[in-house]
Amino acid sequence: MRRINSAVTAFVALLLLLGLAGLTLAELDGNPGTTPLSVTSTSQSVTFSSKRSSVIIQNDDATNEVYVRLFVCGETISAATTTSGKELKATEKASYSFNSRSEAGIGYCGFSIVCAAAETASVRWQAK
Repeated sequence: MRRINSAVTAFVALLLLLGLAGLTLAELDGNPGTTPLSVTSTSQSVTFSSKRSSVIIQNDDATNEVYVRLFVCGETISAATTTSGKELKATEKASYSFNSRSEAGIGYCGFSIVCAAAETASVRWQAK
């Protein structure tokens, strides 16, 4: 009986988590609470004021890609490069949810972002 209760509890928790993730993704579109960022070929870093459990980055540019490196608390935030960061193609969105079972640290504390040489892009980001 305990195993069934544990399984049901885990299933309900998973459904709630997925529902909250869906709300977070929906919030990014048209939400004035998101932060716009102009990205160039010079890497720039964003440091959060406290640990965050989820980060969403939306590349709003119609033609250029951006490269993002996300950092967990305790890591030194360093420059993103076109070879070290995750590529977000034009108009692509990435959502990150911290998982203490598979990631070191206690949450996300920042990210760095860059475009390829001679390119620019507009992105929006949100961290909760």
